[in-house]
Amino acid sequence: MHIIRQKKVISQLANIAGLLLLGTLSACGGGGNNENSTASTGGSTTPPVVAPTAAALPFTRMGLDYQFSSLHYQSTASRNGRDLGATIDASANITFSHQASGPQDFPLNYNFAFPSALPGGSVAASNVFSTSNGAANKDVKILAPNATKTVQNVFWRNIDDPNAGGFALPGYQTDLTTLTWPASGTAVYTGKAFQYVVEYSTVGTAINRFALYSSDVTATVNYGAQTITIAVAANPVLIDSVNSPSTRDPATFASTITFSGINYSTLNTGFTIPKHSSGMGFSGDGYATVFGFFGANAEEFGGIFEYHSQANTFPAAQYISMALRKQ
Repeated sequence: MHIIRQKKVISQLANIAGLLLLGTLSACGGGGNNENSTASTGGSTTPPVVAPTAAALPFTRMGLDYQFSSLHYQSTASRNGRDLGATIDASANITFSHQASGPQDFPLNYNFAFPSALPGGSVAASNVFSTSNGAANKDVKILAPNATKTVQNVFWRNIDDPNAGGFALPGYQTDLTTLTWPASGTAVYTGKAFQYVVEYSTVGTAINRFALYSSDVTATVNYGAQTITIAVAANPVLIDSVNSPSTRDPATFASTITFSGINYSTLNTGFTIPKHSSGMGFSGDGYATVFGFFGANAEEFGGIFEYHSQANTFPAAQYISMALRKQ
């Protein structure tokens, strides 16, 4: 048996106003007063750039929210797309506001805030920044927050129940109508990826084992061939886990994915993402994948990919989320 997923795909690019100056964040999310905030040390950080103007580059969020049921054979609600509801204030605190997509989506309703490393923000971690917002029941992690200047790679889940969570890329998405796709040449984007592995304790029982890893990742854009090849390295580092995840060969974390027929025009009008597989051999449904460029000149790239196993196999699900910067 396997998880039955219900999704409503949002294919159009967001048209949210730019850098929103909010005087007061939601009472359910708070402002910068998050509890138990910790930041990793070591390495250097990249000084933030001046935030893009509101007229030039909107702030929004693409990603995936999920709600596993308590038992794997029951339905799972999830929502993915390019505008899942996000605002940013003058201190670069980000607020996520879930937008329900239907009657099966109600478990995912939320509103919470956390600090960021975007221009004007307070986060200065070179590896992983972690924070808990107890009032909103949210645990939030940002991977390599200072490595990118226009987007953050965010993982969140409910503190009391890891079956509810999500991956998000909030930031300043590129206005693709202002760019011309080069006729030739390549561009290389590098950075870190989250990898999240969700398992059954045994087949036919509750989903209760979760493991979050980081991996190196490179995305190569071939302009002439109109392809993007994403290579996730076989070097997973465990960040966090709930219960005891299974031991598996690091090589299975490696994934190489190539998307064809890519250019700024097709991405702007709605690129149809084909099905593909992860290094673990699990299926990625095209409609559950989102990726795109960030920054005024597409200087950063991000993507979120969902995979699921076949019936009676492990794990139940795998997610890869990345935010990369052009070299």
